Amino acid sequence: MKHWIIETYAGQSVLIHYCRYAENDIGKEALRQDIGGGYVRCDLCGEKFLPPTQPHHPRLILKLQPLLEDSIAEEEVTSC
Repeated sequence: MKHWIIETYAGQSVLIHYCRYAENDIGKEALRQDIGGGYVRCDLCGEKFLPPTQPHHPRLILKLQPLLEDSIAEEEVTSC
């Protein structure tokens, strides 16, 4: 099951991954983007996500959040 959402903060796109293995003190270092394929991969759980292609290839800020039992994580990409 994938837990990825894209939100916009101050005009910047942020890709947030809710990972069941993440803890509060782990930063975004567990998320890596494959330059060749464009995928973002989580080193903790192994999930991959291919961000939608958009004109001018906007950069995404990567953010890792722990998946809590009561948290709401979308299974598909949403934009605010």
